[in-house]
Amino acid sequence: MEKRIISIVLSMHILLIPCFSYADAELDVSAGEKIMEAYSYTSTVSTTLSINDTGVAKPRAVITGLPGTTTKLHVTMHLQKYSNGTWKTVQSWSSSTASNSLTLSKSKNVSQGKYRTHTVFKAYHNSSSEQIVKNSATVTY
Repeated sequence: MEKRIISIVLSMHILLIPCFSYADAELDVSAGEKIMEAYSYTSTVSTTLSINDTGVAKPRAVITGLPGTTTKLHVTMHLQKYSNGTWKTVQSWSSSTASNSLTLSKSKNVSQGKYRTHTVFKAYHNSSSEQIVKNSATVTY
């Protein structure tokens, strides 16, 4: 009888191991994967930065609203340089529209260093709004 109980317990233990491993694997997010967030008035947002060989930085921000829901879009994009342990704004740009999508693209000559864009997106539905803040990847020039 004791052998039978041990056999049952071991069988249950072996059956449970793959289940736990499988559950852990589904929660694992690999580097580079994006987790989609749900917004009330926004479909997509993105902010990017590139710097060419001559030191021309090209920050870009894009926001798309939800058709039939979003009434206004606003973007404030900050080009930032990393200095003495903090990000300092080099230049800022803003733009707004009553349409359903907004792209803000600029260019700026920069000196050597580490840069990113820090962008504040706002989407409106009449007097209600939501704010989304995103940083681009860091670019070293």
